[in-house]
Amino acid sequence: MSFNAENTSKHLCAKLENCCSDDDIIKSQQKASNEDWDSFLEDFSRVQGDSAKRKILEHQFERVVTVCKDGSALMHRTYTINDSLLQMALRRQPPKRVLDIFALYSPIYKYSRELYDLIDPILISDDEWTDVKRCLYRLCISKDHTLTDDEIEQVFRMRHGWREDTLLMLCTRRDPPLKVVEAMLDACRESIAIVDTRLYDWIPFIYAIAYSANEAVIEALIPSEEDFDCFDSLKEHNFLQKVDIYCRSPLHWSIFYGSSTETVMSVIKNSPPKALEQRDSLGNRPFELAITVGTSMKIVEMLLPESIQNFQAVEVNILKSLIYKKTKRLTNGSLLRGTIDAFTDNIMSDKHGSEDEYTDTKRYDVSQKMIPYMANQISRKRYLQEVMITKSCHTISTAVLVLDFYSCFLLLLSYRYSTLHYIEYGVEASGISPWLYWLLLSIVYMTSREVCQIYIKGLAWFTDAWNYLDAVTIGLVIWCMVRMFQNDIDSNFAPVVVMGTALVWLNALGFLRSTLLRFSIFVSGLVTIVMDLIPFLIVSLLLLVAFGEMYNVDSIAQGLCLQESNEALNFCTSESSLFSMYAFFVGGIELGDLSSTTTMKVISIAFGFFVAVVLLNVVIAIVSKSWDTVTEEGKEIYWRYRLQFFEDVRNYEELMPWFMGREVMWVSAIHRFIDCRLDRACQFFWFRSDYWGNYDSIIDRVTSSTYGSLIWQYFYEQRNATSCWERRRNTLKAMIIVGLMTISTIILFLLGLASCGIFWPPSIRKFLFGQAALAESSELEEIRSAIHDLSDDMKWLCCVKKKEKKMIRHTDSDETEIMSHVLG
Repeated sequence: MSFNAENTSKHLCAKLENCCSDDDIIKSQQKASNEDWDSFLEDFSRVQGDSAKRKILEHQFERVVTVCKDGSALMHRTYTINDSLLQMALRRQPPKRVLDIFALYSPIYKYSRELYDLIDPILISDDEWTDVKRCLYRLCISKDHTLTDDEIEQVFRMRHGWREDTLLMLCTRRDPPLKVVEAMLDACRESIAIVDTRLYDWIPFIYAIAYSANEAVIEALIPSEEDFDCFDSLKEHNFLQKVDIYCRSPLHWSIFYGSSTETVMSVIKNSPPKALEQRDSLGNRPFELAITVGTSMKIVEMLLPESIQNFQAVEVNILKSLIYKKTKRLTNGSLLRGTIDAFTDNIMSDKHGSEDEYTDTKRYDVSQKMIPYMANQISRKRYLQEVMITKSCHTISTAVLVLDFYSCFLLLLSYRYSTLHYIEYGVEASGISPWLYWLLLSIVYMTSREVCQIYIKGLAWFTDAWNYLDAVTIGLVIWCMVRMFQNDIDSNFAPVVVMGTALVWLNALGFLRSTLLRFSIFVSGLVTIVMDLIPFLIVSLLLLVAFGEMYNVDSIAQGLCLQESNEALNFCTSESSLFSMYAFFVGGIELGDLSSTTTMKVISIAFGFFVAVVLLNVVIAIVSKSWDTVTEEGKEIYWRYRLQFFEDVRNYEELMPWFMGREVMWVSAIHRFIDCRLDRACQFFWFRSDYWGNYDSIIDRVTSSTYGSLIWQYFYEQRNATSCWERRRNTLKAMIIVGLMTISTIILFLLGLASCGIFWPPSIRKFLFGQAALAESSELEEIRSAIHDLSDDMKWLCCVKKKEKKMIRHTDSDETEIMSHVLG
């Protein structure tokens, strides 16, 4: 009987394979036709007896599975699983009538199908699992059926559909409750190791990560060491360490799908150390993928492998990847044609040594999501601020920043004087104002910047509210320019100009906010306070309307609106009442002016109480609380804008490499010429003959007082001078060097103003744009606070020690007196 069942099962399997092979199912989700199923059922119905039919359906045989890499015919791995005629038929997605026949002769499939039909329609956001829990209770606990324990396990091993989903696999794609998962694992622990055959080569644990199951469910689905020892699929392939067909491990997927910090920590805890070193198809380790997708740096730090001990180096390279353009190297390490700034940056990075994570050649594909976190880190860490300051001193960054300043300043002046010219003379204005051409120049530059940002950032440009302010400003200014060029000045022109003036000054405020740290803190503080005051302003408006209505009703009832009194006329309409109440709210109320009637006196007293006593103290409390938190937020916002600015500069360099490269190389030649002449002049007037340096090193020696500086060298030579003539000569040399550097600095500063900062050497750029931006590091503040606390503790210990010594001295003297008295 067994032999006949086996032969019949093989015959039916061959029939299914001929009509629709397993390869066709995976490649195109092909199904068997109705004619094929009719032929299959005709052969199946010839088997006599229900038990024989069940035996044929559930008869198991080995199936060799070959998994290929994603998008290629390369073999990933091969393994063997148990298969059956029923499983083979389910992969071909038979119609309902065929499934009903299978359920009739196979109780295992009947109960498995019942659970599958309950779980399949559940949405990911659905919390209703009551029917599933009841079915699991009847199947696994009350056992209201005739299945054995082994058959119950077969229920959960059953694979459904072309994806070959087990019940646990299907559950993990529906964000299941922990109790449901635990019940399935209790019924069949082996389901934790059943692989999603051929399609993804995943186990339920990876599905739970991909579909954002909660942390407790993911923790329960992680195979334990006992599971790896018991189940063949886990023995053959370590899913926690090795990669899948996409060359990604579970750690990669937990980062890719944005799992929570707790979930990532749980995966790390249960994964072997080698999983942190595993690379995907793009060569990214888990921490590098976290940088690419924009995960928090806390997760990045947790994912660092043992080969990378210095997290600061990783942060620096992330920051450099954001703000520096890519540079190409020759085989001997020299750079291909590029910017001198990139060349200098590579030289500085090479000083760190041969460690790959330190050098500039190690770049990360950094997501835009990293900018807010990096801004927070920069506001607290001085070594990251130094990287930003170094970038701000580069030629292109300085030129763009100075151009932005000129554009903003020119926009303010040209808009004011051009609009005033046409408002003053109106249609009688003769010719076109020269200021209008300067306005056109500034608005063209401003528009070009915004267009470039839209081209570079895409949809991300629309997520910043300040960009909308720039766009509206450009639109209003262009509208005013068109009207002025056409000399079409009417009554609507002046209100639009007033609105445009407000927007132009707001634009200037935004420039200061993103350029200078102190302004950023102040403007951010104002925005925060206004947002916090919104409930207060709404309540204040309601009070003004309410009291205005009371004044209005009382004035009309007493006939005050019929008199020629200016005070009464202020409350004769709802509009005038509201404006009068606002004037009282801002400037204070004079009870003598509002004492015409007893009712008005009562209203005035109540209004004064609410405004002067209640609302005034409330607004003071709100503003004080808000201002305490804006300092750190202002620093973070400032560095966020600086990051975005440097990212724009990097994109400009990559968009226009032909212009940026030639221009900067030409500027570097000018700087070398100036340095050469200054070096010769200073070498002639220096106290020693072995001096050499460039402008930056000379200005550093002139302005500092440390070892090797001008003042130190001067006093050293004066002490060693043997004659009065030698001392006078040293003094004259020092004065000449100081005068020479002063004149050089003034000339270079003026040349830089005329050339948009291009001719400024790095020392002047750092003085103008670097020192003002350098904020105190929170790490230094914490160290200073710790030192202060330690100092207080030391003082307390010294006081205690002194008191202890004093008590010991008193005790010794008392004992001496007692002994002398006894002996005496």
